[in-house]
Amino acid sequence: MLAVLLTLFRAVPDRTAVLARLRTMGMRPRQGLALIMTEALPQTLAAAVGGGLVALAAVALLGGAFDISTLVGAKVGDVVVPVLMPVLLPTAGLALLVGLGVVVETLVAGRHRIATELRAGEQS
Repeated sequence: MLAVLLTLFRAVPDRTAVLARLRTMGMRPRQGLALIMTEALPQTLAAAVGGGLVALAAVALLGGAFDISTLVGAKVGDVVVPVLMPVLLPTAGLALLVGLGVVVETLVAGRHRIATELRAGEQS
């Protein structure tokens, strides 16, 4: 999920320039937000679902191989059963964090002057 966040934040200047160009052609800010959310949603969901599945698989595959009694402060049996909610909550929280980051980025990009963003790539 961290890779998704870094990828999204690394592409901010390019997305800002694309939004500025599209705004000059008549795209409204809500349409720009919908476009960016549609762009970010597939990779965010793939990362969230993949991370959750890896966490569940790690517990299922490695649960009995390690004695985690000292980590949790109680005696743990030989079989560790994964519990779904402690895995789903952080996964959903990270997906929500990515979504909020995209919304904030789009709102900030909408406040920039179009002419400034269009000239960002020009050389003097």
